[in-house]
Amino acid sequence: MESIDTMTARQLNSIIAHFDLDLPMAGKRNIKAARSNLFTTSHYQQQLILTPLSENIYCFDAQSNFICMLSEITEESHVLNITPKQKELYDYSSKSISFSDSKKIMFQSFLSKKSHVLGLPWTALTETQMISIARDKCPDINLTKLATNHNVSGYLAACIKRSEEYKNTFKNTSVFESCLTFGCSLDDPLHFCDWSIAENDDEKK
Repeated sequence: MESIDTMTARQLNSIIAHFDLDLPMAGKRNIKAARSNLFTTSHYQQQLILTPLSENIYCFDAQSNFICMLSEITEESHVLNITPKQKELYDYSSKSISFSDSKKIMFQSFLSKKSHVLGLPWTALTETQMISIARDKCPDINLTKLATNHNVSGYLAACIKRSEEYKNTFKNTSVFESCLTFGCSLDDPLHFCDWSIAENDDEKK
């Protein structure tokens, strides 16, 4: 996964060729200009409307060939390869990993190219990350219920929102859904260093 400002010249050229864009090919000397050219195309702006993110994310194979947009990745038509190291870091070495969590791991890996510490909303966390946070914020949580719960994310979120730490930290508990982010590093993605909301948000003490 790459955005315009992280992709290589070969990846840029693959996009230009795939979408038959009327743009000069990118090289080492003009890569900045090539990135700027792609950003201003109607193609980029049209794709931006289709994504919930603030930028378009493109997916490539190992040979830098464009595959699809991040928003187009589906379980029916794509195979996501998560490395053994990533499975170990996210605590999936001894259990199966869902397509949704594989996609989240790849997206977090992409974000780490731009920042060492990630601020992730609840919906961008893997199930193992959600469990890690719930264990930390709610030490008495009953995790045995997860085995039969069809909405793990909702159950864990409800537990956290009932915790005294959460209620004592945030005046308005609705920030969980609107603007709360969890900080972590991909060196240790199951350890969260903080939780916060936007600095200008007056709902945090």
